[in-house]
Amino acid sequence: MSGAGSQNRPTKNERRDAAREKARVLREQQKRRDRRNRVLLQGGIVLGALAIVAVVAVIIVTSIKPAGPVPTAAKNDGFTVSAGLQLVGAPASASTPTPSATDPAAPAEPAPAETPAATETPAADGVEISVYQDFLCPYCGQFETTNAEQVKGWLEAGAATYTVHPSQR
Repeated sequence: MSGAGSQNRPTKNERRDAAREKARVLREQQKRRDRRNRVLLQGGIVLGALAIVAVVAVIIVTSIKPAGPVPTAAKNDGFTVSAGLQLVGAPASASTPTPSATDPAAPAEPAPAETPAATETPAADGVEISVYQDFLCPYCGQFETTNAEQVKGWLEAGAATYTVHPSQR
């Protein structure tokens, strides 16, 4: 009876070898898990740092807006129209031709021209009207439509000067 049961039972050395093999397999699995976790952690840290850098770069780029081109008739941040519907401070004649888009000899960027000194508008006879507007704003358009004829009459009569300050979006 005891002899039949002992044949199926592994010896002490076989049990020890099986335990060592099982421990070796578990150690290898643990090494693989540790390596995978380390790579995932490092990758997550790198991706997080890149995301932070990207957000900071987007914030900086959107907050810094280059100054747009300013026409020569601009006074401070707007355009002044006086009697006879003439721009105050505009050059007397257009001596420099404006390059067209189809002109192959046209420079990529126009050369900066000297800005003439703005002339003061005669304030003794008229009122100065300053309008701050956004060209895409429907309410600004409504104001312009409603009051354009009246303001034009005042300007032609020399009773007022009209300064438009466009939005700097």
